Amino acid sequence: MNLQHLKNSNLLSPREDLVVSRLKKEFAKRVQKNPRLSLRAFALSLGIDQSHLSKILAKRVKLSEKMIFHLSSGLGIKPLELDNTSGGSFEFIEDEKFEFISDWIHFAILELMKTKGFRYDLKWMAKRIGVNENAIKVAVERLIKLGVLKQVKKGHLTFTHKNLEWNNTAKTSYARKMLQKELLKKSIECIDAVDIQLRENSSLTVALPVDLIPELKREIIKFKNKINDICESHNSCDEVYQLCISLFPITDLKGLS
Repeated sequence: MNLQHLKNSNLLSPREDLVVSRLKKEFAKRVQKNPRLSLRAFALSLGIDQSHLSKILAKRVKLSEKMIFHLSSGLGIKPLELDNTSGGSFEFIEDEKFEFISDWIHFAILELMKTKGFRYDLKWMAKRIGVNENAIKVAVERLIKLGVLKQVKKGHLTFTHKNLEWNNTAKTSYARKMLQKELLKKSIECIDAVDIQLRENSSLTVALPVDLIPELKREIIKFKNKINDICESHNSCDEVYQLCISLFPITDLKGLS
C-alpha cells in the first residue's frame, strides 16, 4: 500500500475529490468505447497537460478553483454539485444573472476591489475606471442586489464569494456578444491612449483546417487560465487590465454556413 498516496489524497477537499472521481469515471467510460484512447488524448480533450492530469488522477496535486471550474465544465459537473460539497467558495454566474451585469464596468469594479489602496468612494472609483459617478453607483447597487457583493458596513464592500466565474464556453448570448464588442472598443482606444510599454496589441494571420478550431480554443483557455493564475499569485496589485483574445476567419467560410 502506498502510504504517500494516502497522505496526499487526504489533503484534497471534497470538491477536489468529486472532480478527480469524475475524471476517473469519464476516462474509463471513454476507454471502454475506444480501447486505444491514450491518457495524452484524454488530457488534450480537457485542455490540460498529460503530466498534470496524471498527477491529478493520482491525487498528488491540489486543484485551484480555476482548475476545478475548468475540469467541471468539461465533465458536465454542475455548479450546484460543487456547492453541495463542504468547504465550497465558488460561484458560477448563471446566464440569467449575467444579463444584468454584462456591462464591462461591473467586472472592472470587481477587479478594482483587489488593488491596493482601494476605497469605496464613488468619485475615486469613477476616476480610476474612467466613467461617471452615476455609472459606478448603479453598477455597485446592481452587484449588491444580485448577491455578487455585499456592504458589510458603511464605506466597505466585500465579495460574497472569493471566486467568481462567468465564462460560458458552450454557448453565447446577446449580452455576452455586447460585452465583447465593448471590450474590443476599449482595446482600440488604448492603442492611441496608452504607451506601448504598458500594453500589448499584436496579431497573427494563419491558414488552418477548420477541424483544428476546437483544439486551438482549448489552448486559448489554457493560456487565459495561466495568465489569471500568474496575476492572482501576486497579493499587491496596482491596476486593472483587460485581456481580449479574438480568433476569427478573414475568409468567407465557403460552404460552412
